[in-house]
Amino acid sequence: MKTKRGIEIEKPRCVIDYNNNMGGVDKVDMLLSSTECVRKTVKWYKKVFFHVLDMTLLNSHVTYKMLTGKNITLLDFQRQLVKELLAKYKKVQPRASGSSRRPDESHSPLRLIERHFPAIPEVSQKITSQCQKDVWCA
Repeated sequence: MKTKRGIEIEKPRCVIDYNNNMGGVDKVDMLLSSTECVRKTVKWYKKVFFHVLDMTLLNSHVTYKMLTGKNITLLDFQRQLVKELLAKYKKVQPRASGSSRRPDESHSPLRLIERHFPAIPEVSQKITSQCQKDVWCA
């Protein structure tokens, strides 16, 4: 490298190593940019967690391609992985029979069974000041 005066200066070895290996970091950033989990979150620990998750996904994708020889995109690999994890760990909840699908009335909140619904007042009923002009609270 030459200075303004034409003097030859040798770059430090660490700068040469950094420049030679920086391409790998750029490639990883490029691969992760299309499938990143990190969204607009302000919590630093969430950003770190999702970045580690993304790096783990990328490393497993590279390992999968090396071991199987299949050329699969990172997005397709991610979808396949999610499908397999959901299939393996999916909880199966038994469905209730037709007669027991209706919830027991003892579990209904009071607001649904104690006539706290808006209603139009009849002429003989008094409207409280808390209620709206054309509606009274039963």
